[in-house]
Amino acid sequence: MDFSTHLSSYMSPLDIDKLNKALMEEPINGLLLNTKKMKRDKLVALFPFLKEHPIVPNAFIFMNKYKSELTKSIYYELGCYYIEEPSAMMPAYLLGIDKGDIVLDLCAAPGGKSIGLSLLGDETNLIISNDIAYSRLVSEVDSVSKMGLSNIVLTHNDMKKNDLYTYLYGHFDKVIVDAPCSGSAMFRKEPKMRSDWSYNKVVKQAEIQKELIVMAFDLLKPGGVMCYSTCSYSKEEDEDVIEYLLSQRECMIEEIPKSELYYVNKNKPLGIHLFPYLFPGEGQYICLVRKYGDKWDNKVEPPSKESVMYQNKFKENKLTHYQILRNTLYTLPIPIESKLFYTLNVIYLGVKIGEIKNSEVYKYDLSYARSLSSYKEEIELSEKEAWEYIKGHSLDYKKEGVILLKYDGLPLSFTKGDGRILKNWYPILHH
Repeated sequence: MDFSTHLSSYMSPLDIDKLNKALMEEPINGLLLNTKKMKRDKLVALFPFLKEHPIVPNAFIFMNKYKSELTKSIYYELGCYYIEEPSAMMPAYLLGIDKGDIVLDLCAAPGGKSIGLSLLGDETNLIISNDIAYSRLVSEVDSVSKMGLSNIVLTHNDMKKNDLYTYLYGHFDKVIVDAPCSGSAMFRKEPKMRSDWSYNKVVKQAEIQKELIVMAFDLLKPGGVMCYSTCSYSKEEDEDVIEYLLSQRECMIEEIPKSELYYVNKNKPLGIHLFPYLFPGEGQYICLVRKYGDKWDNKVEPPSKESVMYQNKFKENKLTHYQILRNTLYTLPIPIESKLFYTLNVIYLGVKIGEIKNSEVYKYDLSYARSLSSYKEEIELSEKEAWEYIKGHSLDYKKEGVILLKYDGLPLSFTKGDGRILKNWYPILHH
């Protein structure tokens, strides 16, 4: 069965034709603004080719040919924005995040949906950003550090292994499941995906998705909401998976506000499709599902012993909680619940301050620098000096001690002066 014939089970010939024509056009990309680092007016002045995202606030769209101009900018390196495909921004936005929510992003890497939730949320939230693939989480650590985001906890777990998910049954206010899929919404960005596509692949992925969605749903609290999404156009991986969940668990569909940019399957009006002939992006299926019952409040953890130990040492830090993980000190806006900390394989916690050696923090991390607005000793760099430092060079300043380097008022990195030069503390990952 070819791709177009396959779609005819729920789409009209006219819609299929429109979709196929759209798939021959240039791909569209997007940008999420980090409003803690940069104002909208400045971003648009710097990059006048940006256009407002039609739905998501503080988000923009652009033709893919402009991507290198954005990623080579010093402001990208400073964490002022995140590059993410416009359709992929929608699950986090439609799910939303409320005060005090603890959210699980089950299949998170490379992290766009977790970052979107973090930017929507505040310092009453924690987003548990989990993935089964450790290598994909490494790039997320890079993005989270660069942007100075404090409310994301990265974990590396296969929730099915040893029934790990059962230990956290009913634990999260909200869950995102961006499920692995056959990838038809990637056809424009990666043409080889079209040649790799087959109906057998769709069927195989759908079976995995059904298992995944039930497991994810069980992690929700009563009254909690799950967002299920795929980058597949196939109803077998989309509406049929939601229909399966409805047959297995007590839940209801949350209505998504209507828009002419959305396509809804008339035979199974379960969620929405973002098709590139209607919505300026590559495509996504999104459905919100609520678990029946009344939500209970999250457990309030007492301050950790680390928080008591370090609260007077880091007076520039506005975050109030500290946690040691594998001999490294981290800081968070709220304490991570001990059950999460000890059940999950945590690899990164909020903001990394640095490694502990001889009871002292050695070499303050990029993540900590990016989370601060000011420090007792600062140097404002020129753009040339900032790029030199990013590339791994030391700087000729006759200063001593730990110093926060800035460019255009934005924190770049910590350094240490020895009276002759400023040593380079920029992570090798960025060089």
